[in-house]
Amino acid sequence: MPTDHIPIPSPDSPSEAAGRTPAAPQDAGGYAPVRLRAVLVPLLVVNASLVVLAVASFLIHHRTEGMAAAVSYTVYEFVTLDGEGNVSAWLSALLWALLGLVGAVYAATASRLRGSWLMFAVVCLVASIDEAVSLHERLNMIGDRLLPYLPFTVAYTWTIPGIVVAVVVALTMLRLVRSLPSTARGWLIAAAGVFLTGAVGFELLGAERAEAAGFDSVYWRLMVVEETLELAGLALAIASLTTLTQWNDKERALRVAA
Repeated sequence: MPTDHIPIPSPDSPSEAAGRTPAAPQDAGGYAPVRLRAVLVPLLVVNASLVVLAVASFLIHHRTEGMAAAVSYTVYEFVTLDGEGNVSAWLSALLWALLGLVGAVYAATASRLRGSWLMFAVVCLVASIDEAVSLHERLNMIGDRLLPYLPFTVAYTWTIPGIVVAVVVALTMLRLVRSLPSTARGWLIAAAGVFLTGAVGFELLGAERAEAAGFDSVYWRLMVVEETLELAGLALAIASLTTLTQWNDKERALRVAA
């Protein structure tokens, strides 16, 4: 009897291609746009690892005794998401610095709006320094003077001038953002939304909770969400802007398309 043969699809067959992510289109020189997820996924993995370590060490400390509690507390102090001068603060500062570096590269190589890219880089550098040394807390003096004139109250008065500064920076950057390709622009706006949801929304919620009930478990949960959103927003911002670059896999070369 003849043996029935089951056809084996070749590497280029439609059935295999359907289960594969199509490669980015290349130009005549062999350059293809850098994919968003190629940058975003590694950054999110790093961020998630820090968050998981911080949460795990916190829970172990509060649910164990003796040596385990002591060791987990030491680890938690080293990685706590709202700490200063620790790994979490360093990671946030590093992400801001990376975002500023991207802006500086575009300022040096872009065909237009170089001044706007330079300003963007400077803003990111200042934000990186702020993460390292908490410059924003110096705004409390201004916020304390403005608070009596407002129809509402806030627990962290630095947020009053801080929001004003953020709005001014956003308006200044509006022309640059509008000039971006639609995909990069959309992802960058989404990144800003994620970051501000944490940095402003959950920051204020946490402050109100701390003022009403102290630094309890609810405050801690709000803080974790806040810091996680900030890290995610920064990662997405970096990834969105790197899509303006192109990579040549054969030549192992990168070029700016901004």
